[in-house]
Amino acid sequence: MGRKKTMVRAACVCLFAAVLLCGVWYGLYQVPDSRWEIKIIYGEFHENRDGGTSQLFYAKEDEEFSEEQSLMQNVWEMDQSVTFELPELSLADMKLRLDPFMNDNVFSIYRVEVRQAGEFVASMDGKEFAGYVEQMENCGYDGRTGFYFPTSEDPVLYLNSGFNQRIMNVWRGNYLTYQSENGLMSGVLLAMYLAFVLFFWPAEKKSGVRRAKQSLWPAWAAGFLLCLGASLVYAVHFVMERFGNVRLEELFFLMNTALTGTNLSSFYGLFAAIAGIVFFVSVIAALGASRVRRTGRMRAYAVWMAGLGVLLIGTAVWTAFDFFDVASYYAYITDKSLFYEEHFVDAKDVELVFPEQKRNLIYLYLESMEMTFADKANGGAMPENYIPELTRLAQENIDFSAPDRLNGAHAVSGTTFTTGGMVAQTAGVPINTSMISNETVNGESGVGAEHLLPGAWTLGDILEQEGYRQVLLIGSDAGFGTRRQYFGEHGGYEIRDYYAARNDGQIPEDYYVWWGYEDEYLFEFAKDKLAELAKEDEPFHLTLLTVDTHFSGGYWCGLCENRYEMQYSNVIACSSMQVAYFIDWIAQQDFYENTTIVISGDHLTMDTEYTDKMLYGNQFDRRTYVSIINPAEGCVDPETERGYTTLDLYPTTLAALGVQIAGDRLGLGVNLFSGLPTLYEEYGGAYLDAELLKRSDLYAEKLVYGEELLAEDAPEENGI
Repeated sequence: MGRKKTMVRAACVCLFAAVLLCGVWYGLYQVPDSRWEIKIIYGEFHENRDGGTSQLFYAKEDEEFSEEQSLMQNVWEMDQSVTFELPELSLADMKLRLDPFMNDNVFSIYRVEVRQAGEFVASMDGKEFAGYVEQMENCGYDGRTGFYFPTSEDPVLYLNSGFNQRIMNVWRGNYLTYQSENGLMSGVLLAMYLAFVLFFWPAEKKSGVRRAKQSLWPAWAAGFLLCLGASLVYAVHFVMERFGNVRLEELFFLMNTALTGTNLSSFYGLFAAIAGIVFFVSVIAALGASRVRRTGRMRAYAVWMAGLGVLLIGTAVWTAFDFFDVASYYAYITDKSLFYEEHFVDAKDVELVFPEQKRNLIYLYLESMEMTFADKANGGAMPENYIPELTRLAQENIDFSAPDRLNGAHAVSGTTFTTGGMVAQTAGVPINTSMISNETVNGESGVGAEHLLPGAWTLGDILEQEGYRQVLLIGSDAGFGTRRQYFGEHGGYEIRDYYAARNDGQIPEDYYVWWGYEDEYLFEFAKDKLAELAKEDEPFHLTLLTVDTHFSGGYWCGLCENRYEMQYSNVIACSSMQVAYFIDWIAQQDFYENTTIVISGDHLTMDTEYTDKMLYGNQFDRRTYVSIINPAEGCVDPETERGYTTLDLYPTTLAALGVQIAGDRLGLGVNLFSGLPTLYEEYGGAYLDAELLKRSDLYAEKLVYGEELLAEDAPEENGI
């Protein structure tokens, strides 16, 4: 009879666990992807503006396109759009082909929107969409204007798998948090069920049999796994909710650099929650162990806890891999590209002619500042204009936009974090994190050690060669993210960071807020430094980096006003006000007439909680804020919207100083005053993102290690 009960009990446990695991797996990873709608919005100004017919073909990867698997729709003349309602299918396994118009008229694609079951999923502008066009037939494309030029009455656009993958990634990202909560709840239910089976099912008693004393070590080891699993599940959920905009490349870069000066305040809630989870799980596990030990079921109890711990660990790891799309990232970084061989221009080999009277440069990096923070009437995405002063500065000066509309720079792979953004804007290249290792930046290898891109010829190198005195002024630790190494090596900057201010008595020794000291101090210190630099004979270059608008939530200083619902909106507004006051002060100084000012966001904000609430998903083409003030004579705003990235600000800044650049290209950047098409205008953001993630022999040999360093480290040919 006892054996029969044991078998029934085991069968119940196995059946329940199997059903529950299937449900968790289906809920987490079998995303229902039927009823997809793809809306193509054609440009307003083209020869097909009176309407036409579009056709969308769909087929499995191993099948040919056919008329039977296609949709044909008339273009709605009201907004020049056509919507295709795909039949029930798995979008992840499909390939798509678009026949835009059945004539040879010129056309353009303004925007593409995707919905699933009527709910918005993702959108992209025409240039990003063009980046997913793998092949064209009977058609050409001008990346600068965005126009397609058919050569017959049957233009065809074949989309690559990246288009489908982009949609599925956004879809999963939007719902993964909810699904992970379901998975966690399922795990809790499983634990409760097994606890009932193990603890409350009456134990069999055998008369005259004394149970041997059982060791607690298996239970403690299993309890550790359970604590680890529960903590990982919560940590992944926390990161997805708070830092979903952070890319894998940023995480890998930080892992390969010194973390000195890191502000951990954004993680205090995570640390406290994990401590609570560990305490709660430990108490429950200990109570359970004391109960089970008396029944002689310690081994079953340990197996139960270990199994649940492994289940939670697996759920956390799989969720993180899926959310950050680790598989795609790995596929990119293990692939090789010739993009640098085809497009990189080494500034060392370019003739640069400075004006007789060299202009001063003030370069102001604004932490996480986007033109997105303006209202919709001014080209932003917010219900109110949180940056009215910055909006005025951009509209009165140069941001390469259409009249009365803000524009900014796109951030591509390798430029989406502070060091990457600063390198992009001063060297015209991104940081390829798959090729930057702990050895190359922290002195653990012979070649290129303690250097960050030693082979790059940067803005700092050029201005140093021209006799500029250069200063980097930041309110945090310059050692964070290898900024001290980069600016020290490339241009010999005087580094004025948090520790320099503390050592010189500008702030008390025990003063530390946010990342060091707030921007209110930064601008005051900048005024003092500018007054000092202006007294000297040589031209100067002052670079500043703000910090108050760092995620998450920003730093509320004494100047901030409580005008908006979310703290981050108030901090952004406060930063806009402080920058405007600083620029107004500069304009009143004697050195202003011969000084050019560049204001630029270092990258897009990573505050996922804020963007999810304010942007409602991925519907806006987010760009960093850009404004060029008081450039050299002849630098005129074209008053047409340019598609550009932060890489283009490198040659553009030199041009704004009055420097003549042979060919108007440096690094991967283009002088925006020249009118030449940028790489973004030629290829689109999606293509650039993919290519810049891949490995490159030229990038490694010329930039990561530097040809000079390789030559110095190479053994002599006849040496012993």
